[in-house]
Amino acid sequence: EAYTHFLKGRDYYDKWYATDARRHFEAAIELDSTFATAYLYLSWTLSGLRDESASNQALERAREFSRKATERESLYIEAYYGNIIEANWEKFMRVLNLMAQKYPNDKRIYSDQGDFYRGARLYDDAINAFSKSLALDADYGTALTGMAYTYAEMGAFSKALGYFQRYQSLHPADANTFDTMADIYLYMGEPDKAIASYKKALEIRPDFVMSAMKLSYVYGLKEKYDDALQWCDHFITHAPTPGRRGSAHMMKAFFNYWLGNLVEWEHNYQQTVQLFEAVGFKMAVYTMEGLKGALYYELGDLERSRSCIQIMLDSINVSGWPHATWVTAYSNCCLALIDLEKRNYQSCRSRLALVKRLIPKIEQIPEQVEFRHDLLYAELLLTQDSLEKAIEIYHERMPVGSPELNQVSFGANNMFLNSDVLARVYVRKGKIDKAIKEYEHLVTFEPKQGEWLLISPKYHYRLAQLYEKKGRYKQAITEYDKFINILEKSDVYVNDVTAARERLAALKK
Repeated sequence: EAYTHFLKGRDYYDKWYATDARRHFEAAIELDSTFATAYLYLSWTLSGLRDESASNQALERAREFSRKATERESLYIEAYYGNIIEANWEKFMRVLNLMAQKYPNDKRIYSDQGDFYRGARLYDDAINAFSKSLALDADYGTALTGMAYTYAEMGAFSKALGYFQRYQSLHPADANTFDTMADIYLYMGEPDKAIASYKKALEIRPDFVMSAMKLSYVYGLKEKYDDALQWCDHFITHAPTPGRRGSAHMMKAFFNYWLGNLVEWEHNYQQTVQLFEAVGFKMAVYTMEGLKGALYYELGDLERSRSCIQIMLDSINVSGWPHATWVTAYSNCCLALIDLEKRNYQSCRSRLALVKRLIPKIEQIPEQVEFRHDLLYAELLLTQDSLEKAIEIYHERMPVGSPELNQVSFGANNMFLNSDVLARVYVRKGKIDKAIKEYEHLVTFEPKQGEWLLISPKYHYRLAQLYEKKGRYKQAITEYDKFINILEKSDVYVNDVTAARERLAALKK
């Protein structure tokens, strides 16, 4: 009976139906309290539901009873214990590689290897691992979607669609099918198709809240912030667990930070922290320090901003961050930007040098930190009047790359980021037409660019000022209007909105 519940739970787990999977894994454990592998799957499921304390407890129980399990199951448990509890990626892959040698007919081992390699952007290795998994079971959905995502991230969309269609034929009515299709549309630069597919997933299962979270961000990319906040509310309403509601409030807190709505930001910030603390999700609590630091930066309170980022940086030693090097590099980029604002150029240079040394050691998505480092270096050169060198660095910068599809990545990629440095260099050089062209690029949503950065409302305002300076009044009116409409409820940007209203009124006379 316990094993029957386990199998049902595993089927739901593979469909990403976490609440159903949890019910069956818990039923299996109730019938057999020493069922080690059921504890392992329950741990994964609870992690997906953002109940981190319960997830870690289940993994501890899995390890406790692993001596009663088969050798293969024991090794699997040890691999994930190393990954999650010990935050040791090297051990995780070492054990998985050992398992692949000992059990060459286990499709899940190869698929797990593929997921790791894809996360590290080692696409050839990922394809090789997923291929081995599919050679053992051509209909294995996890490997099919893993291969589809790998090719989509590589830009090989015809191959990505081929693997997805194989998956779709096996699971035509599952919410995850439409969520996966939407993700691939997003990689392809087809946001409207992605929106339709995410909505279809939510029609099938309103609690498939990953789709609501991604819908919110896609609407943000299109500068349709009312829709973005509406889908945050759907996320909050239908989140199946306190941890998932914490993720939903985190997403809403981010958008209210972005729009400068302090009252709503404070409410959602407090809700996020309370919910995450209740489920022991320490890393997310510290992530909120980063968001708070970004808000203080926008308010011009640089010392409080610095304190928040320092808290996040110091947390690495106490919270078990799985990507500690990435967090260290990212935090130092934020602190370097604050140093720039404070004109502490020596400290800024030291931090940038540290980030440069850390980039080769980052296991996953190093290009996002390298992109941020290069923009900061160009910004530093701008403050030193090294304008030609700043232009050179800007043009040679590493593309930011597509983020992971989760609310932490969406927020981190847009905070503490002044991506208009080239435009400001051109303004400093008196090349207003070139500055206008750069801002026009920055305020245009280009879904095929693959970077997925939100459009900063401030760039509409700066572009409007340049249009006005060149006597292009009709275009200035359009940009002032956009800026005001986006930030009309803002508490942070009140002075800029007031100034924009005054300029708009003058231009319309």
